[in-house]
Amino acid sequence: VYALEGNDRTFDLAFSGVWGLPIGKGGLVAGNASGLLGMLINNWNTEWILTADSGTPINLGNIQGFTFNCAQNNNNLLPAHQTFTEWLYNETSGCFTPIPTRSWQPLTIVPRAGAIRAPYAPQLALGIGKQFAVREGLNVQFKAEAFNLTNTPIFGGPSTGNPNQPISPVTGVIAGQPGSFTGYGTIGSTQQNFPRQMQLSLKILF
Repeated sequence: VYALEGNDRTFDLAFSGVWGLPIGKGGLVAGNASGLLGMLINNWNTEWILTADSGTPINLGNIQGFTFNCAQNNNNLLPAHQTFTEWLYNETSGCFTPIPTRSWQPLTIVPRAGAIRAPYAPQLALGIGKQFAVREGLNVQFKAEAFNLTNTPIFGGPSTGNPNQPISPVTGVIAGQPGSFTGYGTIGSTQQNFPRQMQLSLKILF
């Protein structure tokens, strides 16, 4: 049996760049700035890293002992429209049948498949900085950075425990949100990435 490696990503895009802001000396705005004004607005630049990837394959090891036969969903483990409540098809009970012990049956569920992947969302890191000339041969570099600038969460994969376990609502969680239901095929509320983080730094260059 062949299966994808757990860290596989079909798409892995990283877009980064550095842009000198067009303000201050030589720029489109206040291009002749000097003195105190020039010290404040000259030499600002911004940098960014945008990542947009596919989710990793979901480990279906917990349901290897079952066959999946569900004509209602064309025998597809994925629903027609994925939601946090139904990331894997869980509308019809009895679609999964335990494989009898000491029996020979075709393996219908591989450990990981390319079409069955965990959620993912684009992430953006952004920084803005400026270099101040203190004197000849001595500069101070200021930088402000934000990681996960848009504060976009990434949640873990769906529950793949007992596939015939009915889903149940969770009190106090808005329906449709991660963690609003428990049971097979549902997405929990545990965030896998860090929330927005910001930092300021000063560096002395000599």
